[in-house]
Amino acid sequence: MPLLHSFTSLLPALVVFGVLIIVHEFGHFIACRLSKVRVEKFSIGFGPELLHWQAKETRFSISLFPLGGFVSPAGEEASKVGPEGPKPGDFLAASVLSRIFIVVSGVCGLLGRFYDRSSYAWKCGRWFCKRISRRG
Repeated sequence: MPLLHSFTSLLPALVVFGVLIIVHEFGHFIACRLSKVRVEKFSIGFGPELLHWQAKETRFSISLFPLGGFVSPAGEEASKVGPEGPKPGDFLAASVLSRIFIVVSGVCGLLGRFYDRSSYAWKCGRWFCKRISRRG
């Protein structure tokens, strides 16, 4: 029974952590798309893939260990770019500002999600307080 209690205590934390990972990686993904940089892979988790699907040029996957994730833009590593240099749609072919935008967007996605939820909680709290004050 203590093992079951430990698992049920850990499950909500894993769900919240998973949502944070998805929002963070989705920020990078959207920034790549807005900057016209191709995304080769969007993965939630590490290790062996449990589930995967292909949509346009991006391979989406869910892996065994849900302790992180990654977005892999095309042409991200100089060692993988051929002697002709980066091609259009590669990370290294994007402008410096676009690359900064892509890197920073994961944190911005989390901050935006936090602002969205905190402002929602603030609005609900105000609505609830108004209803209580009318009754009293």
